[in-house]
Amino acid sequence: VGAAMADAMRSDHVRTARAMGVPERQVTWLYAFRSVLPTTLNVIALLSLGQLGSTLILEQIFVLPGLGRTLVTAIGQLDFPVILGVVLVYVFIALLVNLVVDIAAGLVDPAIRKGTS
Repeated sequence: VGAAMADAMRSDHVRTARAMGVPERQVTWLYAFRSVLPTTLNVIALLSLGQLGSTLILEQIFVLPGLGRTLVTAIGQLDFPVILGVVLVYVFIALLVNLVVDIAAGLVDPAIRKGTS
């Protein structure tokens, strides 16, 4: 995200905005950050899905009840309907996060909405 923001600050439209006398704060937020926001949203989605996967480990280490512990217990007992149900819940959560990120990116960047980028 930091590298994308650095690239955006060197882009032509930011340079043009600075040449037109737009204040630096406005250049950063309206021109540079807005073009980097879809990338930022995707990074946040990947991190949140990674944290969802880490709940499996945390629930085992700290003996916490939850879906991760249920999944590990079901795998140990070869309880296939429970395994399929928990995996289905995890997949549904991942799809929901991706859908929300795609909708948010479409609202932020009109080029994504039109399908030109």
